[in-house]
Order: sequence, then structure tokens, then C-alpha cells
Amino acid sequence: MSNRPKMVTLPKRPTAGVTGRRICLLANHYAVKFNPRLVIYHYDITIEPTVIGKDDINRAYEILAQKFRQEIAQAQPVFDGSRNLYSSAPLADIDASGKTFDIDMEGFGGKMRQLKLVIKEVAIIRLQKLINYLAGNDDEVSNALQAMDIVLRYLKSKSVTTVGKSIFSRQTRDTVKDLGSGHIAWIGYYQSLHPGQGMLTLNVDMVSTAFYQESNLVEFCCSFLGGMQVDRLAGINDANLARLKRELKGRRVETRHGPFKRKYPITDFTKMDSRRLMFNLGDVEISVEKYIYQRYGIQLQHPRLFCVQLGKAIKKIFLPLELCFILPAQRYMKKLSDREVSEMIRFTAKPAADRKRVIESLIDQADFQADPYARKFEIEVNNRMVEINGRVLPPFPLKYNGSGEVQPRDGRWDLKGKQFIETGVLNAWVVMTFGMRKNDRDVDQFINSFTRFSSNYGITIKQKPEIISIFDMKEIEEVFLSFDVKVIQVVIFILPYGRNDIYAEVKRVSDVSIRLPTQCILSRNLKKCNPQFVGNLWLKMNLKLGGINGKMGTISKDEVPFLDDETFIVGADVSHSGRNEIKPSIAALVGTLDPCSGRYYSSVRIMPAKQEMIEPIDEMLKDLLIAYYRTTDIKPKRIIVFRDGVSDGQFAQVIETELKGIYRAFGLLEDGYNPTVTFVVSKKRHHSRFFCKNPRDSVGRAGNVPPGTVIDNAIVSAVKHEFYLCSHLGIQGTSRPTHYVVLHDDNKLKADQLQQLTYALCHLFTRCTNVVSLPAPTYYAHLLAYRFRLILNVWGGSDGGSTVGSDNQGIIDADINEQIVNSIRKRLHFKDYSLFFA
Repeated sequence: MSNRPKMVTLPKRPTAGVTGRRICLLANHYAVKFNPRLVIYHYDITIEPTVIGKDDINRAYEILAQKFRQEIAQAQPVFDGSRNLYSSAPLADIDASGKTFDIDMEGFGGKMRQLKLVIKEVAIIRLQKLINYLAGNDDEVSNALQAMDIVLRYLKSKSVTTVGKSIFSRQTRDTVKDLGSGHIAWIGYYQSLHPGQGMLTLNVDMVSTAFYQESNLVEFCCSFLGGMQVDRLAGINDANLARLKRELKGRRVETRHGPFKRKYPITDFTKMDSRRLMFNLGDVEISVEKYIYQRYGIQLQHPRLFCVQLGKAIKKIFLPLELCFILPAQRYMKKLSDREVSEMIRFTAKPAADRKRVIESLIDQADFQADPYARKFEIEVNNRMVEINGRVLPPFPLKYNGSGEVQPRDGRWDLKGKQFIETGVLNAWVVMTFGMRKNDRDVDQFINSFTRFSSNYGITIKQKPEIISIFDMKEIEEVFLSFDVKVIQVVIFILPYGRNDIYAEVKRVSDVSIRLPTQCILSRNLKKCNPQFVGNLWLKMNLKLGGINGKMGTISKDEVPFLDDETFIVGADVSHSGRNEIKPSIAALVGTLDPCSGRYYSSVRIMPAKQEMIEPIDEMLKDLLIAYYRTTDIKPKRIIVFRDGVSDGQFAQVIETELKGIYRAFGLLEDGYNPTVTFVVSKKRHHSRFFCKNPRDSVGRAGNVPPGTVIDNAIVSAVKHEFYLCSHLGIQGTSRPTHYVVLHDDNKLKADQLQQLTYALCHLFTRCTNVVSLPAPTYYAHLLAYRFRLILNVWGGSDGGSTVGSDNQGIIDADINEQIVNSIRKRLHFKDYSLFFA
């Protein structure tokens, strides 16, 4: 086993690339000036007894600042709403030993609480270090950036809604969209300081988030339950009552019927209405309805509706729904429905020029020049977007049969007059339908058109399929298990719209139980069966059957190094369950058999819930490399990994866990086997956007930057090896470039080499005819992880007795885990490099 030195630093930034034509761009970054001689004093605030809730913590600080103006407020410090306080001057008589301040604050139910706030000095931040970092020195600057970020956000945070680094101010017709079901989409803006090359910038972007709609609780319940009428709400069943509890538990409501407005969290809902729900008032038993009338003189409009329980469970506060109002600015943290997601995308997706105008108006509204806190800390923000020089990399040729080489235009090409490189003969296939008659006319027309047009792409279909109609999900496994998998090559499954549960069950049985390729089609798309539709189907099906659609055309090794059989390119991704779910995470690796043709090996492991680090990467990579050696008789000299979905704060963990695991895999294979490794992280979750300064340089209806646009200067780090690449054509909204960061590089790749290699791999996602936004191996790893996420979800809900995520750690049933891992390993053992998950 190799004995690598401890890896603690990232590779240094190489000389910027030069390949491609130059293009002048504007970035949604604004130059920031600051005084390098300024010292920022960092203090820690703790509250005793503990105060829970962002609003209450901020209120406690405001009371502190008002009561002790001389000691605190006069210095104009800024507070992050948690425990960090920053000042441009030392606070009087407060040092590392701390100082205690006593305040009184109104608590739950109007009772006054006595609180002690302890303030301690924890650090002195010198901004000269930030100047050094911007010049290319590897200094620690996270504290300085955090402090300055809070300074620029503090004034607005006192009067508007903030979510992390995003700010949501006025609600207008332009910024709010009713999504239905009691939810709204609210457009705000994101701002964060960003260190670049010799300059500090403020990254400002338009963002949107879902919130609960401010409304009366009766109105919300009716909207959430699909527009239910109030009279039907009175007869709500247990299932819908449970849905309401899951939706609203912990949400805060306001009551306005008493002399003072009160705010409470929702605890539960009652089954009894306010007319029948009784409680003891002294020695007298009284209904909620009667008490409300006697105490407040309010005659309830809906006494037959169930009640809501508020506050702490032991307090037993019950109120009618109509007296409660959902407070504004409460973020919706659960998963939106498909319909709501579509509504949100339509509302927020803006062409590049429109998004640019929105961002420019946001920076004008922010008015940093008038911000007293920015002035106090000597920070100035320019109100013009930073101008940068980008480059547009030339596209790479693709090769199909019958047409020579194809040159993508604006990131796209078509299949007209082209046949796939390698195909087979379809001798035995099945068409299964769910909820449709066996002799349905649309099905017959689809089969005829599909058979006729398939020859356009070099596919030979010898005979018509067997048609099977089913009407119950329980029949899916039964029918599939009856198939002779040595004879049947593929099953086309026609399913109704919106039935993801059927899709997941089909994939569970076909991918894991019997390993038979399937292609699902929505029934509403059957009438679209023209040559283009059939071609798009075969792009996926041919990969599942082990064929090759297209290949990279003629390129030189000088243009793109390492697209050869001595380089093993790996894509890695992890899929997690929803924010409020505790289910296992899925780690997926795919490795290239031939990067130019789109043949891959795959490996999957199930991990505990929310675990991002791929701890079993050594075993997974070992399996892939063994399969590669058995197929090619070659031991790769180089390993290049593209890892998706990792944030900046996780880089050290990735190096410690995954990179070391990769080297460990080599030792598991053979003593002395020591290939070189390059490890690159690809990130889509960022807020940098680019716009053509000259509109004539933009492409597509949305007016985005051209595919192949790369940025490796100005706003990228002066220290790390990183770049932005917008490889795809943005069709809807503004293109989001992918941000690449190199965590390790034995191969000493130059900027041009890595950028060209990355862009070339984005051409090789061969289930479509577009250059995509990620390297193909990473994209396939994402699909593989997503596929098994679906399978696990339906497996957990099946009647088979096994459960997924059965304990609070989201650990999978051992039998299911073994079945999934074995289904993948058997494919490797039999040299099956078909992309069954395509």
C-alpha cells in the first residue's frame, strides 16, 4: 500500500488558460473597497437561561443595546442573530474574561423573564490578512469575510426577512406568487463576499424560496386540502387531520382577539369542535365556543370546526381556527408538489437580460453608500457589475454512422441522417401498459410507429412485441418474475402521468430483482411518436442494451489529454432523502470503460441518512478497477475523479475520507500499484452568473452566454485551482455555470488541459444530443444515485416486510442492502457495462 504524505493543502492555481476566443462578460459581482489597517473586534454573546428562536435572540440583543447604550450601542457593533458580535472599536471594559449584563424581556404568554447576557472578547481580526490572501498568500480569512458579510447585511436584517445569506424585503406582485396549497414563492436576493484575484467582490443574485402564506388558519386549511369548502372541513377525516398536523406543527400563529396580540407555535389539532371541546374554568366545565363568547364577546362563525392546540403541550391552550393567523415570513421547509415546483419555475426563470436588470435594481435598493454600519467599518460597495474576460472553448466533434463527424452548434446537434455506432437486433421485447386496454388504439399506433422509425437509427426489429396490460401495482413483480430474462431483451412500460410510485416499482423489480432493461413512457406521450421521439427513446434504450450511440470525433492529445485507455475517469455523487426525512443516503460511482464512447461500470453503496462522505469508496473503486482490468487487460496509470455535490466547508473531509480511500483502494488491489490521481469537485449550488456585455455575443432565446464559456480570472481564487465553465445552452432562464475546484492533482494538469478535458466530457452524455452542464461520468453517477433513491423509497413502502430507514439513523435493512449491492456486482462480474439507469 502506498504511503502518501498527509494531504492538507489544495493545489496552487496554475497560469490561466488561453484556449478559445475571448468574450467580454459582466458578472453579478460588485467590487468592494475596505481599509486594510482596520481591526475588527469579535465578541461572543451567551444568554442565560437559554433563549430559543431567532426572533427572541434578536429581541434580547436589542433590549441589551438600548439599556446599555454607553457600553454597547455607541460603538455601532453588528450582531449576527446567533452569538457573534463585531465592532470596529473595542467595547468598554469587555475582554476575554467577559462581562455580564442583566435585562428583562417579555416571554411566553406575556410573562417577564430575567436574562443574563455574557459578552466575551474572542478574537481580533486584522484586515491586512485579507489583502495578503487576495494577493495569492494562503492566509486564513474566513473570520474576516464572515464579519464583513454581517456588517453589510446587518441594517437590512433588522427590518426584513433573512434566510441564511438571502434577504426578502417587500412583497409585491413582482416578488410574490401564490403557489396554492397555502404556500407562496417569494423572490429576494442573495449577497455574500467573494475573494478573487487582487479584489474582493460582493456576489449579489436573485433568489426565490417557498414560504407559508400569511392567512387565517381556516383559509389555510381549506387551501392546503385542495380548495376544500369550509362546511366540508367540519367533517374532516383522520387522514387529512394528520396531514394538517404534519404540515403545520411548529408553525407560528398570532391571536388578535384579546387586549394584546400573542404569538404561539402550533402543537396539535383536536378531533372535537369548539362547541363540544370542554375544559374546566374554576369549578365550572365550559366549551371553547361559550368561553370565547363570554370572555371576549365573539360569536364564532365556524363553531363546528376542530380546534388547534397552541404553545407547550402541558399548557393545554385550545383555540378555534378562525381566531388564529399564520404569521408571515415563515419558510416552507418541506418538499413542494410537482405542480408547485412547476409554478415556481415559471415565476422565477428569467432570461439573462431580465435577471441582470433585476440584480441591478436590487443593488440600487440596497444603497450601501447610505448604510451607517458599512461607513462605520469603512466598507464601500461599487454599484456596477464587475467586467471580466472570458473565453469560449471550441466545441468537440461527435461521430455517428452514416454522417461522418458532427460539429455541435450552440451546444446542440440532431440525429437526422445519423445512425448509432453500435446497435443490436431486437428479437424479443414486451410492451406493458398500466390501466389501459390491451388493444388500445394509441398503443397499437405507438408500436407501429416505433417499429417503423427505429431503422432510421440503425436498429433492426425482427418481430412485434408481446403486449401485457395490468391494472394493479401488485401485478408488476408477478409479471416481471415470469419473464425469461435470457430471451426478453427489453420491456417498454407505459404508465399514467403522475404515478412515480409505479415507475419506482418497475425499476425496483427490473434493476434489482431480475436485471432486465426497461424503458418507461408516459401514456400521454404515445401520440408524439414521430422520428424525433423514437430517436430520443433509442438514445436511452440503446445504452441500456449495451450499445454505443455516438463517439468523440477526431481530436488530438494536445487538445484533450487523457481520453485514453490508460486513464480511468470516475464520476461520484451522493443522493440524500428530503430535508425532513430520515432515510439512507445513496453513494454512486461510475467509471469509464471507454470515455469516448460512453460505456461505464457502476457501483452503489447504501449509507446512513444525510452522510455525504463516501466512506466505502475504497471498496467501490476496487470493484470498478477489477472490472476494467478484466475487460481491457489494462491497469490504469491515471485516475481522474469528478465529485459532485460537495460544499467548500466539506473539502477537508473529502480529502481525509474519500481521497485517502482512493489510495487505499490501490493497496487492496496490488502491492506497488500506484497510479496518479486528480480529484475535482463540481459545484452547481452557487450564485455566480455571467452576462454578455455585448448582446450580440449571447445565444438562444434566453440570451445566455455561449456554451463553452470559461472563466478562470478576476473573480476566481488567487490561491486555489478553480474555474467556472458554462458548457451547456441555457434554454429556460439564466444559465448556471458549473464551478470546478481541484482538491488534489498528481497529474499536474495545466488550466487549459483540465478545462478542455472537462468540456469534452460534457459532450459525451450520450442519452441526449446536447452538451450538458456536467461531465458525463458525474451526470451518470447522479442518475444512478437518484435511481436507487427511488427504488429504496418504494421498497420501504412495499408489503414485503423489509423496511427502509426503520430507525432514527436511517439505516437500511441488511437484506435489501445485500440485494442492491449484489445486483450491481453481478453486472460487473459479467462485464455488463450497459447503462441500465440511463
